[in-house]
Order: sequence, then structure tokens, then C-alpha cells
Amino acid sequence: MKNLEIKIKSWEAKKSEAEDMCKIEGLIAHDYIPDPKQLLNRWWLADPEYFHDKLIAEINGQMVGWINIGQFRKENSHIFFFDLFVNPENQHQGMGTRLYNEFISTSKRMGCTKIISEIYDHPNWASGKSFLEKHKFIHICTNREYSLNLQNVDFNQYNSLLNEVLNQGFTFVEPIKDGYNSSEHYKKLESMQWSYFQDMPYPKGISHTRENYGLWLEDHKFFEKENYGIELLVLNSSNDYVGCTQLEADSIETEKCWTNNLGVIKEYRRKKLATALKIEALKRLQKRGFTEIRTDNEENNPMYQINVNLGFQAVPFSLEYMKEI
Repeated sequence: MKNLEIKIKSWEAKKSEAEDMCKIEGLIAHDYIPDPKQLLNRWWLADPEYFHDKLIAEINGQMVGWINIGQFRKENSHIFFFDLFVNPENQHQGMGTRLYNEFISTSKRMGCTKIISEIYDHPNWASGKSFLEKHKFIHICTNREYSLNLQNVDFNQYNSLLNEVLNQGFTFVEPIKDGYNSSEHYKKLESMQWSYFQDMPYPKGISHTRENYGLWLEDHKFFEKENYGIELLVLNSSNDYVGCTQLEADSIETEKCWTNNLGVIKEYRRKKLATALKIEALKRLQKRGFTEIRTDNEENNPMYQINVNLGFQAVPFSLEYMKEI
């Protein structure tokens, strides 16, 4: 490392930086292609009330690694997260440790007591797993990851289930296609999603928190404009919102959709609505030419069994790690 000028600095949210970051991340990512445009857009959509930054490691002016860092909101604000990427050619040279140490120093000054990171159970992430284990992180959560070849599914086999749901007085609504765009609609949608989000399993020590409505709305409008795959609601006979699923179209692999969320409010569970919502949404996506659907579930979430029954195949799971500092 002699005669090398090593520099750690905050990024300036430049397009060129985002492109270099995505190139490095792409050398590690095993089943997705990082998008510089998305990276920049997500940066500007972040909640300004809570700390977030991206640190860059350079050798002689060339980026060799970076770390994405952020602060959880509200009662979780003592918890910070990070995603660390170092060019494989520059791993085991101390670059990751330098970035990590800078992150630790910053987060401690801001009152952080716990840090979290996520990797995948895949050979590309072996170095990252070793890094976390070396620094005494504890594995706290496994998320089941699944993929579905959408073009191989015959949805006719589910007609009786869909008819059963419809005959109970429930209806499916796709807001962006069916003209649901009033302020009242968005408030009802956010309220319903918050209702079922609170029942989703979280690792011990992390609380469910509600996003600022204005930021939620901004993020949702961005989804509708830039990443729309589908959003489907299920309404009861009184037109109350009782369930929803949302899938984002991949910005690079445009034939692929990622499941953002799926849920039904508590009093309407065990009526096959979640399964029906998923089937109807996938049916529509198939007609629109999408070929792959990705989803994930926390290991204790019963939704995973629905995915298996629909033909989703397991792919490398994601692993969450935590450390107290």
C-alpha cells in the first residue's frame, strides 16, 4: 500500500459517483443489476429528519469501495444500518475496515447503540459474511427469498378460488388504472397499509414505526411514475379497503417485478384474500409480459407457504446481522 493516496469521504450525490458505486456493487450482486438512477432518486427521497450518507473509499482518486449508512426513524433512531461494497480486486486490503470504522465513529457520535447489515447466503457475499463475523455481529433474521417463472403458470387452475372471493362481495381495484387518485384514496391506502404492516414479524428490539405521511405520499407517487408493476386492492361490499399488494418493476431488467408488500387487515384474514390478491395481481402481470416475480418473507411469516404453493422456487436467502456498540 506504499505510495498510495487513500481517501475516505462523503459522496456529493453526483451521477458519476452513482455510476461508479453501481459498478462496484454489480461485481458483488448475484441476481440484480444496480441502477445509478435509482440510487440517486432514492437518495433524494430519504427522510431528511434522520441521518443518511454514503462514504467513498478512493485510491489515487479512483473509487474502490463505498458504504451506505442510515438511521432508523422515531423510537428506532438509536439503530443505524449499513451496506458495504468493496471492489473484489481491492478486498483484504483494509478498505472495508476503513469505511466501517468511519461509519462507527459517526454513528456513535449520534447516539447509536445498535447497527444492522444485510447480506445474501451466496458465494458472492462470502467476504461480506466473513467481515461481519470477524466484527462479532450476531445473525438475527433470515428472509426467505423466492423467484417465480411467471410464464409457466396456468392461472386457470385458480378460477374457483377467485370466484369464491368475488361471490363473497369482494372486488379487486387497480387504482392507477381505475381512476382512484383522490387525496382521500391515498390517505385510506396509507392507513390500511400501516394497519397490516404492524403485524409483520420484526427482529427483536426493532419497533414498527409509521412514516411521515408526506414522505409516504412522495414515495408512492414515485412508484406510480417510475417503478410501476402493479398495485391491487381488495375492497369489501361497503368499498372499504381491506387488503393490498404492490409490486415494483425492475428499472434495468424490465421483465422482472419485485414484491414490495402484500397484506390484509386483521379482521379480514383467513378468508383467502391474500392468496386471491396475489393470484389476481400475478395474472395481470403475466398478461403485461412480465416473466419473473421476486418476493421475500421473514422466516416466521406464514406468507411464505402461499408462495411455495403458487410455485415460487427458493433462491439464496438474505441474512440480517446486528451488533451492539
